[in-house]
Amino acid sequence: MSTALLHTGTHEKKAVLTKKKLFPYWLLAPGIIWLIIFFLVPIYQLISTSTQTQGYGIGTYVQTYRFANFIDAIRSGKDGDLHCSITEGHYSAALPHLANISHRLGRGLNFNGSTEKFVKDPEADAMLSRKVTRKPYIVPDKV
Repeated sequence: MSTALLHTGTHEKKAVLTKKKLFPYWLLAPGIIWLIIFFLVPIYQLISTSTQTQGYGIGTYVQTYRFANFIDAIRSGKDGDLHCSITEGHYSAALPHLANISHRLGRGLNFNGSTEKFVKDPEADAMLSRKVTRKPYIVPDKV
């Protein structure tokens, strides 16, 4: 009988030691739950919403991935396969570039959209393209 009691006693001591070792990790649980609820769920919803486009019915939305559409259009070689025009993509990329140039120069700039140059500002115009080019990624001045 003494061996059975002794065996049960050591087993209980191991269980108590294991609980004591795991207790600090249980303190992380509220933080992990907070992270999931207030960070991961909103990020998932943002990504899900940003990849939706208007469907064919009123108030319906379809999950579309524009990057995949862009790659498919490049593979097919047809402009008609794109969900939007190429100029819309150009404007979406150009506006952050113009804001970055203005931020780097530390002043407001006037941009002429028809000539795609800054108004009377050669320093800002120089930042529209790179002077250092890498072969074979050279874009000619006139396309």
